[in-house]
Amino acid sequence: MDEVKIFNFEQMNVRTIELNNEIWFVAADVSNALGLTNVSVSLKSLDDDERAKFNLGRQGEANIISEAGLYRFIGTSRKKEAKKFTRWVTHEVLPSIRKHGAYLTDSKVEEVLADPDTIIKLATQVKQERAEKLMLAQQVAESRPKADYYDKIMKSKSLVTISQIAEDYG
Repeated sequence: MDEVKIFNFEQMNVRTIELNNEIWFVAADVSNALGLTNVSVSLKSLDDDERAKFNLGRQGEANIISEAGLYRFIGTSRKKEAKKFTRWVTHEVLPSIRKHGAYLTDSKVEEVLADPDTIIKLATQVKQERAEKLMLAQQVAESRPKADYYDKIMKSKSLVTISQIAEDYG
């Protein structure tokens, strides 16, 4: 499951999502942190592989940008916030995620030190997420032969008759 992680940049939340081992940022949050007023103009400057849509659940769908897209997005801002934001992302957030798999704020570190159960809760959450990912991967592997069979049949009208499919699958 793709988990939304929230980081705080100067009292502004910046949400990230890890998709296919790549970190993506919610465009509206980045725009807000950079002091940009028109997200859609900045999004149009990005290539298709640098932007996407992501379903945030109850919060609805959001435009997200890849790490490469983030740097180009930042380039659309001439404001001083852009330099501070870039430094924060490149010197704190991304290195921490790459090194530890998470970005721990000073307050989260203090929480872990003050209450050792916090680290147990975090580790349990990671364990549950890994188990869920493994289960989903197994379901995909089990479904793969059926999907391949379906694709093969759909590509060739003369390969298998409807009667044969009905006989195979009841």
